[in-house]
Amino acid sequence: MVEPTQPGWFHTVTIDDAWQVLAHLPAADLSTFELIVMRQSTRKQRILNPAWGRAAFYFDVEEFNGRAIVLEAQNLEPIIWPVSLTPERARELDRLVEDGHAIHRGKRWYEIRSTQASLRNTVLYRTLLHEVGHHVDHRRCSDEEWDSLTAMEKEDYAHRYAAENAALLKWAGLIPFAPMVDAEALRSEGLDPSWFATQ
Repeated sequence: MVEPTQPGWFHTVTIDDAWQVLAHLPAADLSTFELIVMRQSTRKQRILNPAWGRAAFYFDVEEFNGRAIVLEAQNLEPIIWPVSLTPERARELDRLVEDGHAIHRGKRWYEIRSTQASLRNTVLYRTLLHEVGHHVDHRRCSDEEWDSLTAMEKEDYAHRYAAENAALLKWAGLIPFAPMVDAEALRSEGLDPSWFATQ
C-alpha cells in the first residue's frame, strides 16, 4: 500500500527496491507479515514520534487487517538530537554515519543532515530488515513471552537480525544496488513517480 506524499516529502524506496531485498530472505521470515505500507506521516507525528519505519502486529486499513511493515515517507529537513544521548541513541548515531548521513555537533545539539541516498540506505538496508526482525521475533514468542521482553531486548533482536541479513546480502553482492525507479510501471499501478526518491 502506497500513500501519496506531501510536497517536500518522498518515499525513500520503491516497491521494486523493497522486493529486491525481501526476495532474498527466508520464506518463513516473510510469512510473518502480510503487507508493506509506504506511509505519509504528518509533521506533528514526525515531531512527536519520528521513525524510519514500524512493525505493526495489527494494522487495519480499508479492506486489510493483519501484520504489516510501515515505512515512513521522509523529507530533507535536518533532524535535531540533544548531545546527551542514551547508549542506544549513540549506537544509532553511529549507524546513521555508516548510512551516509552528515552529523554536525553543536554545543547542545546534534544536527543530522540527510540526502535521498542516505535515507534510502537507512530505510532499505537497515529499517526494512529491522522491522522484519521484529515480526520474526514476535512470531517465535508466545504472547506471554513477548510481553515479558523489555523494549531493549526487542530492539536488540531486530538490530541483530537486520545486521546479520544485511551482511549476508552484501557478501552475496546483492546490496547495495541502484534505485529501481520504473516511472512507466509506477504510473501503470496508479502511482506518481514523484512520490519516490530517485537517488
